[in-house]
Order: sequence, then structure tokens, then C-alpha cells
Amino acid sequence: MRIYLMLIVGFIVTGCTTVPLSQDHLWQDPNADTAKVLLYRPSGSHTKAVKLYFGIDESYAVGLKEKQFTWLYIPVGKYTFLYKPPGYKAESSEIEISPEGINCLAIKAGAKGWAKLLLSPAITGDVGFYSLIKGKCLDEEEINNYSYVDVKMQ
Repeated sequence: MRIYLMLIVGFIVTGCTTVPLSQDHLWQDPNADTAKVLLYRPSGSHTKAVKLYFGIDESYAVGLKEKQFTWLYIPVGKYTFLYKPPGYKAESSEIEISPEGINCLAIKAGAKGWAKLLLSPAITGDVGFYSLIKGKCLDEEEINNYSYVDVKMQ
């Protein structure tokens, strides 16, 4: 019984930890050197209510739960983006931010549940808990199903 209680308390404490967010206005203010980035987190992960934090070089800009999005302004170039749930090691993806149009980044769940246990990293490489994918933007109808997170208000 004590073991179960300790596991529950440990899970609650880990779930309640936060990741400090950068107050860098770079994320918030458009200018000639930055590109507009739509960052969103679709449904389909095992940590629906837990925020997943996103940033560059240990400077985190925003925490998103499932079905949330935000707008960021990031200088054009190639970056190693970090993303992590509180209490866990950060995962990373190298992505190029281009100057034309809107760059759309989705934080998606990787292998989860039993699949995570069955996929051996020795065979498949590290499958990770999450992945950051540059690709299709949400259209107006899709984005209406998401809630907006204001970077300035976090």
C-alpha cells in the first residue's frame, strides 16, 4: 500500500513541476529579422492535460496542452528546438525557419504506451515521447477547434 501511495505522490509532484519560461521579447515581437511561426499541439498523446514546453537553447517560450496553439516570431535560420513535459529530459529536433510564408510546427506524440516498450531503441533508434514536425498549417476550421495561448500572458 505504501508503494502505491509513494507512486501516486511522486506522479502528482512530477506533474505539478513547471519549466521556467523566457521573458525574451524575441518570441513575441515581429520585426524584419523574424518569421511568423504557428506552433500547435494536436490531440493524441498520453499526457493530455500536462503542458509540453517548447524553446531553443534551454530558453522555453511557451507551454501547450493538447489542442492549443500560439504564434511565435523567430529569426530565420536553422535551430535545434527543445520540447519537454515538466520533470522529464528535453527532446530535440533540428528545423529550419524560412522567411517566406508562415512556418507551422506541430508537437506530436511519438510512440506511447505498450508501443514504446515494444520498440527497441537499439533497433529503431530513440523513438522519443514526442516529435516536432514542420509541415501543414491548420486551416481556419481546424484552428477554431484549438484554444489560443498568449505567450505574453504565461
